Amino acid sequence: MTQRVRTRFPELDPLPPHPKLDRLLAEAGFELRWDRGRYVPLPPRNASSSMSVMQRRPSVTVTPSRWTAESPELAAAMRAEERLTGARSAGGFRALTVRLSRYGLAREELARRFDARPVNVAARFLDHLHALVDEHPKPTWETVVGADIAPPGSRGAIKLGEYVERAWQLAAPELRAELSAEAGPVLLHDAAVLARYRAMDRLYELADAARGGAGGVWVLCPMEDPALLPKLDGAVVRVGDNEWIALPDAWVVNAHRSVLA
Repeated sequence: MTQRVRTRFPELDPLPPHPKLDRLLAEAGFELRWDRGRYVPLPPRNASSSMSVMQRRPSVTVTPSRWTAESPELAAAMRAEERLTGARSAGGFRALTVRLSRYGLAREELARRFDARPVNVAARFLDHLHALVDEHPKPTWETVVGADIAPPGSRGAIKLGEYVERAWQLAAPELRAELSAEAGPVLLHDAAVLARYRAMDRLYELADAARGGAGGVWVLCPMEDPALLPKLDGAVVRVGDNEWIALPDAWVVNAHRSVLA
């Protein structure tokens, strides 16, 4: 049993052997007994056919965990909760994937429960781009918008590229200034512009600063399937070990927290 646990969850501390493991199993709600070198279930009792997605613990002081979940969805939600809690304390960089339809709700949950500080990357970038264009009579904003779909190498595309680069030069220091080792992580959302307008290196600069202790940086990646690699506008977000956290639907709707409510 302990070998299977180590295989599935290699980041966990090793489990103690029998008999020390007996108490931990009991506290987690597993009704097992040691019999000839292995744990076996206790004889069945008059159990009701409860339809709850998770067993209620015998004591309200026992915290639910993915070990007690009766469905893979709840187990995944609890795992995401554990990793977010750890990331909130440890700092560093995290890419968070979430289903597109749950994007707004996930942002609210992260801000409300993990003190994440939302920063709208698209708004910051577009504010500076608009201001740069408005400084001169030409090109107009309508011309710039039209250049966004101009063929690569065309005069319009080249001019737009110049404005885009200058806008990022102004926006990047503002994003960097949001980092704080004392406050909650910065939550970058509406961040697809980083990929769309050639600024993924700006994201990686923030990630490096976060890894260096400047403060936490989380980037929220809306996905058709949050179990896939994190992407922004089709570009894969480079992540290191343990820097990607998938937020399943069950986590977003708080199913893992409401089972004992």
